[in-house]
Amino acid sequence: MKKINKAVLSGLVVMGLTVSTSTYAAGVSILPVTQEDYKPEAVISVMGGMMDPTQEGADSSTILGAELSFRCILLQVGDNQLRQQLSFTTWEKDSLTLQNIELNAHYQVAVANDLKVGVGPGFGVVMTDLSGSDNPTFFGAQLGASLHYTGMGPVFLGAEARYQVTNKDKMISGGTEDNLNNWRAAVKVGYIF
Repeated sequence: MKKINKAVLSGLVVMGLTVSTSTYAAGVSILPVTQEDYKPEAVISVMGGMMDPTQEGADSSTILGAELSFRCILLQVGDNQLRQQLSFTTWEKDSLTLQNIELNAHYQVAVANDLKVGVGPGFGVVMTDLSGSDNPTFFGAQLGASLHYTGMGPVFLGAEARYQVTNKDKMISGGTEDNLNNWRAAVKVGYIF
């Protein structure tokens, strides 16, 4: 677990250095939404993939969901984009259902025509549903990496990998506390507005 936390921290440091270097080189735009040339470049996507909980004995299962992403209204860095990604996913295994609502910020850099890679942090809320459980709500923080392809007209294709850490709570009164830490990978297909 300590190795995973170090990896997440290292990822945040690398992202911070990347953003600060690009900020120095390309300039920052505060509140770009107030500027005449701001375009949200909104994308609505459906997504599917796998989630693998890190708890011992927990099995991976599919996730399904939807996402709304758009250019950040508060900050832009040069020619690169800072995008907000609001997503909802659901995961089911046996009698446990998890519903995850997240807001993630991704700093994207173009690597080829119509192809961008992104990295960024986020926070989330994980609601649980388990028969006989107190159904606690968990709060999470995550770090992810993504690919975004926009070379097919209004069709958007994407992929992402993400690691999420959550607080600890008891699923059942009197039980032991546990977290819902997990790894996820998903593909996305969407429409660009």
